Amino acid sequence: MHLIYGVSRCNASAAARLYRDRHPNLERYPDHRVFVNVHRSLKEDGHFPNQIRAGGRPSFPYVEEMLQEVPDDPSISVRGIEERTGIPKSTAHRILQRAEMHPFHVQ
Repeated sequence: MHLIYGVSRCNASAAARLYRDRHPNLERYPDHRVFVNVHRSLKEDGHFPNQIRAGGRPSFPYVEEMLQEVPDDPSISVRGIEERTGIPKSTAHRILQRAEMHPFHVQ
């Protein structure tokens, strides 16, 4: 679909007609706005619209709260973070490593 939009030189109406001509056996055809939305989404977001992006490990929703614990109390341990936030020690340690922060070290 996006290739047809490019072939038609970013003319959405022409792309819709060309798509209809290339796929005559379909029951339904995309409107010209679909071509514009697909192009905009790829350009701005880097993925197709409505594409599910929930792959991999689930992320912990309170990362910012956990990262704020270290500046608030520089002597806090990973176990202390676990007690205060409920985030498992291993997860807290991994989040700190990715943020280049170290427990027990004054930042």
